[in-house]
Amino acid sequence: MAVNKEFMGRIFLCPERFSPPDQGPQFWVNIGFNTHGNQIFPAWVAEMESAASKDDYDAMIKDLKDYFDSSAPSMGCVMASLFCGACVCLVWNFERGMHAVAAQHTHRFRGGLIILRKDMSMPVANVPGEQSKDQYGAAPVSSGRGRSKAMWPPLGYNVILQAPRER
Repeated sequence: MAVNKEFMGRIFLCPERFSPPDQGPQFWVNIGFNTHGNQIFPAWVAEMESAASKDDYDAMIKDLKDYFDSSAPSMGCVMASLFCGACVCLVWNFERGMHAVAAQHTHRFRGGLIILRKDMSMPVANVPGEQSKDQYGAAPVSSGRGRSKAMWPPLGYNVILQAPRER
């Protein structure tokens, strides 16, 4: 089964419309999916300084990468979880462990850290406040039926770093 890698390894600035009110910028670090080998861990970028120092970000990414490398289920196991209760438990336990790894680092981040898995993206309007850009200046775009469309949120696991509001 093919894995959608359009968003992997990219750091998105959350669009204004979807950002929490009275907060600073929110960075969505897309690392990919839970199956073995289907992750790309992006390098820290200076724009994230308000939410995370390079050292804190690098330590979190290293621990997540190590966890994925040692514990991520196979694609076959994830597919079997549709029919097999034991496989469902394995996938759930993997996800609980991933959140535990992230929780060890939450105190390091100025505005907090959460991990969300997004299984569906929706098209967004081509107007200010709706669009997002990644660290390369590209929008999260999905193509299909011969057309490209800006989307939000990025598919897969997103480590969300919230910068505190500037006073």
